[in-house]
Amino acid sequence: MVAAVAMLKLKKWGLFATIGLQCLAGVNAALLMGIPGHRARFQQMMETMTASMNARLPEPVPFVFPAWIGLAMAFPVILVILWFLVARRRAFASAAQELAPGASKPTQRFGRNSALQRA
Repeated sequence: MVAAVAMLKLKKWGLFATIGLQCLAGVNAALLMGIPGHRARFQQMMETMTASMNARLPEPVPFVFPAWIGLAMAFPVILVILWFLVARRRAFASAAQELAPGASKPTQRFGRNSALQRA
C-alpha cells in the first residue's frame, strides 16, 4: 500500500519498491511451482478447498483448478508490470527534478527565439 501511494506521488523509492515487490512475486510463483513438494501440497490444498465447496453447493463444481494455470497467468502480468515500470522510469526522474527546490526551468532549444532559427 505504501509503495502504491509513493508511485502515485512519483517518488523514486516507490518505483524501486514496486519493482522489488514484482520481482518477489515472480520468485514466489516460480518457487511455488518449481519445488515438487510445494506444488503437490498446493494441489492438495486446492482439491481440499474444491471438495469443501462442493459439499455446500447443490451441484458439484466440474472443474478442478490445476496449479500451473495460476503460474501461467501470473508471469505475463508480472512481466507487463515490470516492463511498464522500467520503460516509464523517466517520469520519476523528471518529477523529482521539477519538484526539487531551486531547480531551473528547462530551456527551449528550438523555440521562437532560439539562435538556430534566427540563423
